Amino acid sequence: MTNTDKEKSSALRVLEAVDIQGKPDMKGHLYFFIAQGYKGETPVDQRKARLELEHFASILRIAFQKHYPDHFNEFFNRLLSIAQSTFDTGRFRQDALDELSQFRDEVVQAAGSAIKARYTRQLVLWVIIASVTILAASTTLHLVDKYFVMNSIDYNSVVEAEKRSLNKDQGYFSILHTGFLLSAAMWGLLFAWMGRNIEPTFKTLQTPNADLIQPWVRLLFYGIAILVLALLFQKRLVSISFGMAVSTSNISEDPATAVMIGLLLGIAERALPNEVERWSRKILHSEQVPKV
Repeated sequence: MTNTDKEKSSALRVLEAVDIQGKPDMKGHLYFFIAQGYKGETPVDQRKARLELEHFASILRIAFQKHYPDHFNEFFNRLLSIAQSTFDTGRFRQDALDELSQFRDEVVQAAGSAIKARYTRQLVLWVIIASVTILAASTTLHLVDKYFVMNSIDYNSVVEAEKRSLNKDQGYFSILHTGFLLSAAMWGLLFAWMGRNIEPTFKTLQTPNADLIQPWVRLLFYGIAILVLALLFQKRLVSISFGMAVSTSNISEDPATAVMIGLLLGIAERALPNEVERWSRKILHSEQVPKV
């Protein structure tokens, strides 16, 4: 056999790594082995083809095997067919790999819609849990606060404290309205996510997308930023006005304003961390009230 013939001969055969004698079953893995009668080293182009096929299989496992088994089985069977067309004919057919280019596009399209649909379902569930929990907690704390105020022994000191809290220049903090704002912000976050386009590539399917952090982590992270802003707004350290009638200064007095501001803050999620940092720097480095 000449060197040319040896290079064209298929050095490998391929099966799914299931029911291989002496080997544990690994569903969704390609199992390559030396072709019967082949001697010598595996040619470079065939080693590269094997690595390309194995990498493709690993992407399919990451993107589909756990959550979308039907998609995975369909795609893996197609990949196995391509691999066997490349190696199992007795001759190495590199042209069979040309189909992988179109196959990648199909996988990305399927993965993009499937991943976003699954993530959206999870996010909806966590938004419901978060908003109900926030409303329940803020309502309970509000009622507890009212109970202690009404049953306070030192009535005069309570009255004085309420007068100070109602000072319009100083601002005051409403636990209940803060709950309205945070709960509404959770739905604003959901709205912002659903309006976002996810455009994965075949390469990025192997690692979590920056937009696909765990839903509860997303809500917690942005919830903290929104809570900081709610405190700044209610204490009049930062003030934003919308038209002639609506201002963040009214959050503690008007529940509708609290809900509206919460929705807007949720929708503007990506700008929140930078805005919190910017306003915090202004407050810490200046004695004047920042005006926005």
